[in-house]
Amino acid sequence: MFAAAALTAWPSTAVFLDLHGVDLLGVDQDAAYELVVAVAAGVLADVGVLAGWLRGLAEGAVSGV
Repeated sequence: MFAAAALTAWPSTAVFLDLHGVDLLGVDQDAAYELVVAVAAGVLADVGVLAGWLRGLAEGAVSGV
């Protein structure tokens, strides 16, 4: 189940944010991968921290979790 969740998490997040005006097209893919793995593994569970990381990715300010 972990693999399925990780495979759909990032595209779902990207589509959701795109629909709300946030472009993730040029984000650091390694940082995005680390973020998805951290969330799927339960390492990053705080919604506020997750929102901050997504905001940072969108602004190009985050290079990894």
